[in-house]
Amino acid sequence: MSRAKAGRKPRGVAITGGTRGIGRTVAELFLNRGDQVAVCSRSLREKALPSAIWHTSLDVRGREALQAFAAAVRRRFGSLDVFINCAGVSRWRAVGGIDEPFLEESIDTNVFGTLWGCAAAAPMLSRGGCIVNVSSLAGKRGSANNSAYCAAKFAVNGITQALAKELGPRGIRVNAVCPVYVKTREILAALAESDSPAQGRPQGSTSRGLPTRRRHSVGCRPPTRSPKWSTSLRAPTLRRSPGSA
Repeated sequence: MSRAKAGRKPRGVAITGGTRGIGRTVAELFLNRGDQVAVCSRSLREKALPSAIWHTSLDVRGREALQAFAAAVRRRFGSLDVFINCAGVSRWRAVGGIDEPFLEESIDTNVFGTLWGCAAAAPMLSRGGCIVNVSSLAGKRGSANNSAYCAAKFAVNGITQALAKELGPRGIRVNAVCPVYVKTREILAALAESDSPAQGRPQGSTSRGLPTRRRHSVGCRPPTRSPKWSTSLRAPTLRRSPGSA
């Protein structure tokens, strides 16, 4: 593990859904930068997870579980500086095939999980701390066979913008990142379903119009245009990515 930058105290970082995909990559990035990292997931600890990352099993749909997680991270590391809501589910289904269990899975995990995570982190963060919600471009524009997931991610972006204004006066930043397509085990499984844009052929998805690198962000100062945007955990405002219009 590399050391934190000279003169900077290692940050206490908590990540939900941090054992796979985006969450796992982000967890290892913070760890390699010298920060102290804790992750949670519904599953048991994976053997490949670096030993320096603290893991606990919980369901983000439970408010009390996330409260306990945030408190435990602060006790363990001495501070909670960054809280990332990364746990989520993504599946496509035509509106006529949506039933209550399908909708509840999306809303309870993507919306309640994010909101409860923010609520748990807010009292634990000090000035200069931040919350990052992993949303989706589906939270900025709709797409076919994706109404349940779009509803959930539009809600995540609304939560993010509201809390940016609510927690901003305390010096706490709240932002969301909105990736489009990131090749993970879970997204490939979702693309294998017939209602997905890949129509059950995930290996051909990148040639069927699903971008792989574009991302957007939502936070304190929403852009008035729609170029590519990125956000930094150290930057208080949004900034354009290199090469954007």
